[in-house]
Amino acid sequence: MPGSNEFRSPEPGLTDAERRQLAELERGLIADDPALAEALIGGGVHRSRPNRAAIALVAAAAVIILVFAVVVGGPGAAAFTAVSVLVTGLLALKVRAHPAP
Repeated sequence: MPGSNEFRSPEPGLTDAERRQLAELERGLIADDPALAEALIGGGVHRSRPNRAAIALVAAAAVIILVFAVVVGGPGAAAFTAVSVLVTGLLALKVRAHPAP
């Protein structure tokens, strides 16, 4: 971590003992979970952007499935398929944006 582990500026209304205690807690938390500390102090978590080729491939497959649904099942099947594809895509993007630790 760049810089000092101390607070950047003293909090108003805290005694010196409280500031020292907070600094000690901060050092302990940084030691326990450096990745979390970096995310909190360093400006947040960096998220990867979805691959454009993968998005294009999924979009093309969705259009093909939608056309097939119109031809085979009519407008009702097409609407159901469109909603299903949309929900699945949104869920996939949400899972990708928040990967498991």
